[in-house]
Amino acid sequence: MQLKVTLSDLFRCTLDREAYELLAEYPKMVKWWIEKAADFGGGSFAAFRKKFYQEWKEDWKGYHSQHAQTSCLVAHSSIRLWRGQIERLKGSELKWNFAVISPILTRIEDGELCFATKIEKTAHVRLIPNSPRQEKLLMQAENGYWQVGQSIVTPKWAVIPFNRYIDLTSEREQIIRELLSN
Repeated sequence: MQLKVTLSDLFRCTLDREAYELLAEYPKMVKWWIEKAADFGGGSFAAFRKKFYQEWKEDWKGYHSQHAQTSCLVAHSSIRLWRGQIERLKGSELKWNFAVISPILTRIEDGELCFATKIEKTAHVRLIPNSPRQEKLLMQAENGYWQVGQSIVTPKWAVIPFNRYIDLTSEREQIIRELLSN
């Protein structure tokens, strides 16, 4: 029996310059999508993204397309949460520097969350483990035991989901049972 296990953990972190630049730009991307929603008649997330994607690429030349995907998703979710009050959202200011990072872009390398930002540009977020369990998760992710999921990064912390499909009856998966019991 296969089961998807996700362990999400909060890490303190430090960012390199490339990561800081994305975090400064990302809320602007979300705001851009919110403003575009006023010109959208309604419909699915996919239709919303498709309608404005080419324009997004022109406004954020060189940025990886997954940042369009995740910033659009954050905007679309915000609009749904606010029950379509687009004008109210347009008037609000996103003061929180953050970015939602697609798992397609990420890897763990030398204790860092690494992800593409622009063409041939990679951000490095140093993850600071505060327990042996976090150290073990990072080491296992780096070795391919866990896949990194959709992460959230701020200037001071990062939420990293670690995903794996397992067979709970298998002895090979003893390490996961150990992690779950701590």
